[in-house]
Parts: sequence; C-alpha cells; structure tokens
Amino acid sequence: VLLFGAVFVVGLLSYTGVSIRRLPILSRFLWRADSAAILRLLAIAVREGRPIAESSRLLAGYFVQSGPRHKLERAAARMGKGGAWWEALRQVGILRTSESRLLAAAERAGNLPWAMEEMAASMIRRLAYQTRAWVTALIPLLIMVFGFGVLLVAVAVFAPLVQLIQWLC
Repeated sequence: VLLFGAVFVVGLLSYTGVSIRRLPILSRFLWRADSAAILRLLAIAVREGRPIAESSRLLAGYFVQSGPRHKLERAAARMGKGGAWWEALRQVGILRTSESRLLAAAERAGNLPWAMEEMAASMIRRLAYQTRAWVTALIPLLIMVFGFGVLLVAVAVFAPLVQLIQWLC
C-alpha cells in the first residue's frame, strides 16, 4: 500500500508538472547533483575561454530550479564585486571548502576544466553511494512494515477461527 501510494504521489506530481526534486527532503538530498551539473557547465565555459562570472550569470538565467538559480545569481554578484570565483561558489553553498581550495589549486596549475569535471563526477558518485546506503537501510524497514501488515491480515483471518474452535470445545 505504501509503495503504491508513493508511486501514485510521484505520478501525480509529475502529471501536474511539479518536480519531485522540489520536495523539501529530496531537494536537500539532491543538491549535490545540482552542484555537479553547475561544475560541468562551468567547465565547458572555462574550456571555451569564457569568464566564470559571466558564465555563472548566464547559467543562472537558464536553470529551471529556483534553488540553484538563486545560488548562481548570488555567486555571480559576489564575483562581480571582485571576489574569487571559487570563494563565491563556496559562500553560496555550491562548493565545500575543500572543493573550492582544490579548484583554486587546479586553476593555478592550469588544469581547471579537467578538475571541475572530475569533481562533478566525484559528486555524482558520492550521491550514488549515499542513495544506495539509504535504500539499503530502508529496505529492511519496508519489509518489516509490509510484514506487519501481513501479520494483521493473518490475525484478522484466524482470530474468528480460533474463537469458533474454543466455542465448539
């Protein structure tokens, strides 16, 4: 019943045009996927020789989800004020501190696009590991919930039979 309900809710949300990524729990959990997409797109811009501040502003205009769009707009504004681009991305929450330092070092070394793409791939891998861990933890819980439902049905079926046998004896 729970699985059917979840499939029904997801289907209804997608039918009405509401993205399941906008749900509060999933949007927090899937933010790393948005960060990876931003890094991949910025890597393309850097490879083409475009300034990161201008590319961030341009990307912000094309993002459908409001969360990444607002973060990119704030980061572009910080970059426009003269801040380092990796620091601006860290301050708005797109990057972690260690990631921003790694990208700063990659820029100094001259392999920034490669580092951005590798970091994006690493973010996606970590998200896949986390998702697998959550699913692995939730499957036994779901089995227990369904097992409890089966137990209730079994008790409901056999309780009158037990009372009938006791009444006959």
